[in-house]
Amino acid sequence: MRGRSRFLAIYGIRRVGKTSVLRVALNEANIPYCYIDARALENDFTKRRFYQLISNCLTELSIRWRLENAIRNIAKIIRGINVFGSGIELNIEVDWRSVYLTDLLNALSKNLDQVVIAIDEAQVLRMLKGFGKVDLTQILAYTYDNLGNIKVILTGSEVGLLHDFLGLENPKSPLTGDSSRN
Repeated sequence: MRGRSRFLAIYGIRRVGKTSVLRVALNEANIPYCYIDARALENDFTKRRFYQLISNCLTELSIRWRLENAIRNIAKIIRGINVFGSGIELNIEVDWRSVYLTDLLNALSKNLDQVVIAIDEAQVLRMLKGFGKVDLTQILAYTYDNLGNIKVILTGSEVGLLHDFLGLENPKSPLTGDSSRN
């Protein structure tokens, strides 16, 4: 995880150990990480539920890595992040404007030397795409193109669905393009 690669997909059939490999790698790398199990959406494929998972992830990041000051700095930059003694809450809307995930990722990038965003069973996130929801492939492409100190790891057991979600063979997908770019 310390190399040049900033985007990694781990996929295979169910119950072969993808999550175990991911967790061991995250723990041994000694880099702050945020882990999201997309199955926790529990068929609630709303932006609000996804933001709850991100809030939980930020809370874990803050506590596990003792990054309270960095998270507080991020909360000062982005309206809609509330820091409480027991955790962090990411509001889906503040006043008239939404909290944008790219703004959050930019703030994380500016306040942390490195961070890994790990999403287990990422193919589930394809259900978030649609009107008023989140197109995660756009956010992943933005992160790859602009935020060099954020590494993304995705796992998926529904290999075809993960492949289709990422659009790896679709020339119109935000994640395809010139593979020589860093």
